[in-house]
Amino acid sequence: MERKLRRKPVTDKNNCPQKECEEGAPAWIVTFSDLMCLLLCFFVLLLSFSIIDMRTYKLVYGSFADAFGIQGKQITLRPGLDGGEKIIPTQFDTRPISLDFISFLQENLLRALKEEAESRLSGMESLLEVSLDEASHQVTIRLMGESTFDSGSAEIRREMVPILSRISAMLNEIDSELIIGGHTDNVPISGWPYQNNLILSMARAASVAQFLIEKGKVDPRRVATMGFGEYHPIETNDTPEGRQKNRRVEITLANLAFQQQIRKNAALISPLDTPGGIMKRESE
Repeated sequence: MERKLRRKPVTDKNNCPQKECEEGAPAWIVTFSDLMCLLLCFFVLLLSFSIIDMRTYKLVYGSFADAFGIQGKQITLRPGLDGGEKIIPTQFDTRPISLDFISFLQENLLRALKEEAESRLSGMESLLEVSLDEASHQVTIRLMGESTFDSGSAEIRREMVPILSRISAMLNEIDSELIIGGHTDNVPISGWPYQNNLILSMARAASVAQFLIEKGKVDPRRVATMGFGEYHPIETNDTPEGRQKNRRVEITLANLAFQQQIRKNAALISPLDTPGGIMKRESE
């Protein structure tokens, strides 16, 4: 009986049968990918439920700034391991700024603004004065009523037009709100068009505001007017000198922009970061 010849499978040089590779990724990669997706979702949920403390975040941010060379302490030289020298900061200062330092900055900036106004309006001491209220962080330009208006009138005298023009030019360089308040003495008035001191004070404040807006090109959105009449004296009304000082118009610079900037950056500000001036830059 003849034997049937069987064909041997083709083998490689190591006598191992060759098998065709299956297409696609191995089966275990599916389970591994599923596990990684579940872990990612888990940590995303943990992050979404967390609460970020902004104060701690700013302190950590400040420590990173220190680590990259912005230090509050003086750096010293210490010997390195290889006998050389390395520059190593002795200590990082990441403490938030104190409220006392913020007040110190505000007071100094306000004084600088007051001095700037006085220098710009020099030679007019008999017609106006500049005062600083550190409690409310405001600077006030006070126009004497006798020099600005005639008695019982709300029309600005011609002599005051150049002065108000210089004031307008200065106010256009300062980023602040302007509160214009009119004041009178306690001597009663009657007749048309001002029936009492309160109406007269309102009219005088409105006249100054109208000049600043129309002639001085001050942004009207910055301007607010008030009439106080005889109810906010700065001197006694028992003497002619006191009544003369009480007849006035005050231009108050309020809500200065640099105060908001200081408070906003209070946690990270440093003495080297304080603004160099209050006036706007010409390029802005």
